[in-house]
Amino acid sequence: MSGTGLASEQVADALQRVLAVEHAAVWTFGSLGAATSASATPLLLARVERAWTAHRGRRDRLHALLLDLGQQPVGSQAAYAVPSPLGRPVDVERAAARVELAGTQAWAFLIASTTSGTRRWAAGVLGELAVSAVAFGAEPEPLPGAGDLVGS
Repeated sequence: MSGTGLASEQVADALQRVLAVEHAAVWTFGSLGAATSASATPLLLARVERAWTAHRGRRDRLHALLLDLGQQPVGSQAAYAVPSPLGRPVDVERAAARVELAGTQAWAFLIASTTSGTRRWAAGVLGELAVSAVAFGAEPEPLPGAGDLVGS
């Protein structure tokens, strides 16, 4: 994280914000996996499990980056609201797409708040999240994570 060129407090705040989003994503994808049938929808379950694994890895890396900055990483909440209903595969896909789209916004914020290697990593994650969101049924976005910044 050295040589970011940005105030370390700004970088730490951005990392904390994204870490909080990753905590929620890990929880939600775990819940989505529990609501998915290995026998009826094995491909959906595999996508949910891949997303869960990816979010866990990102969460752990963010945690380590914050410790490297001398910061206490934000912890996870005791529980998170899981979208409902989750009774059908399409419900799981919609919920997964929403989680991935929320992630694009947080990671876009991190891109804007960092430079160097962290920015490159965040840009790569943003791309991964955008592709994952589309795989779960979201509409492609011209600038994933940009939200209201994209003109209509």
